[in-house]
Amino acid sequence: MNGDHPPRLNWCIEKHRQAIKILPIKFPDGFNDLLDAKQLPRVKSSPHRRTWLDWDLITPRFERQYFLEGAEEIIRQGLGRSDLSGCAYLIMEYGYSAPLIQVETLVFIQFWDDFASSAEGGAVVVAKDEKLVMEFTDDVEYVLHSNFPIP
Repeated sequence: MNGDHPPRLNWCIEKHRQAIKILPIKFPDGFNDLLDAKQLPRVKSSPHRRTWLDWDLITPRFERQYFLEGAEEIIRQGLGRSDLSGCAYLIMEYGYSAPLIQVETLVFIQFWDDFASSAEGGAVVVAKDEKLVMEFTDDVEYVLHSNFPIP
């Protein structure tokens, strides 16, 4: 035994475990490689970084607040009508202490608020086989950025 322990899974990953696959991609290097392969620009350096991705360089660009009264169902319905709903799987990062996951898109859409609220420090979510991406900030504004409209 080499002393390595499996990563501790947070409550959301445990709750939706049957729809999730833990990926062997290491954070942050492997995740940065994935973003590079999808040609998604990252914020270079900022002491006040709110996002992992540089949304000033991503087009098209859409944003909305996601932690407002009534937003849970509005965003769930919007994601269900968006281009994202045609993707089979999404890849989501949970930061330095957690694994990257692959989640069934329909499960993510149904429980997007579980996934967003369980990610400490915000989260980037990318479509596995597409160039669709979104990012949840974990700050006072709680912004959902995306490169596709969420009607």
